[in-house]
Amino acid sequence: MLKNSEQLLESARKNVEACLALMGEKTKLYGVRTVGELGARGEFVQIHRKYTRLRQMIWEGKSDDALQKKHRETVVDTLFDMINYCLIMLAVLEAEK
Repeated sequence: MLKNSEQLLESARKNVEACLALMGEKTKLYGVRTVGELGARGEFVQIHRKYTRLRQMIWEGKSDDALQKKHRETVVDTLFDMINYCLIMLAVLEAEK
């Protein structure tokens, strides 16, 4: 349980740094040529796909282990990807202005 706002902010900083590192790794692997190709709606689809997986893990009681075998992804992996897709969507929306 978080005890104060400083603890929350420190956790957020650590996780955002991890997300940005992951985004850097994935852009090196996959590039950015398809980012924004379908506009904000395309990025929304990616966020929704991660939301669906997260819902399966958290709300539908499908264990991390079962989904990790199928998708090779944990709850934390899914959350980091979802955060990164939100950041990508923000960049797409900024570029569309």
